[in-house]
Amino acid sequence: MSNTEGNSLDMPSGLKEWVDDARHALTKGVLTGQLAGEFFDLFIASPFRRRLLEWMRRIGRKVIELENEMAGLSVETLYENDVFVSMVLHASRIASCTHQEEKLEALQNAVLNTALPNAPDEDLQFMFLSFIDTLTPSHLVMLSLSNGTGGGQRMAGPDWQKALDNAFPKLADNLAFYRQVIKDLDAKGLVDEHDILYADVGEHPWPPEITDMGREFIEFITSPLDNGQGRDL
Repeated sequence: MSNTEGNSLDMPSGLKEWVDDARHALTKGVLTGQLAGEFFDLFIASPFRRRLLEWMRRIGRKVIELENEMAGLSVETLYENDVFVSMVLHASRIASCTHQEEKLEALQNAVLNTALPNAPDEDLQFMFLSFIDTLTPSHLVMLSLSNGTGGGQRMAGPDWQKALDNAFPKLADNLAFYRQVIKDLDAKGLVDEHDILYADVGEHPWPPEITDMGREFIEFITSPLDNGQGRDL
């Protein structure tokens, strides 16, 4: 059976036509400039436009929610806020390059928190935005776990191991993965590993210690709509 027969993928007609033309061209050993341009439009330009449109709809809805919940905040004032506009533009670039919901949510919350009067320093905001760009969902989960329990109490070794196994079920006992993720967070000043992360063989690893900047970063990527910050601006 050929690749075409039995192919259950429901491809758009334009994409299917391009695939057929490209396969035919490659059998002759040549891929024309026209086909290359069509590839760019189908695989890059079109998904980029779709993602960007979905992102802007998402941000638009959340900004209206924020306006409705917080007295003194309006879309009109945000339009005049250069920091907020710059944040939206930078976040939109990052959002258009990811499909990961965890990162999209972090970007969304960062944009919303920029609108608040108690937002971090401007340079710190853009530093945090670059962190969202380069960190993976696993980094964000690890940082959240490092923040400890609801009361901020640091987890003990066995509890930490259990939390890791629950958060990363496919990576259980993968110490090299945990080590690299925490090294990345440490390099950005979000945690301090204190050289106690790596336990001796047969012992439970201990969590890194989250820094003040790490806590501030978590707050920045947490929705203000969930915690009611600054309802009276």
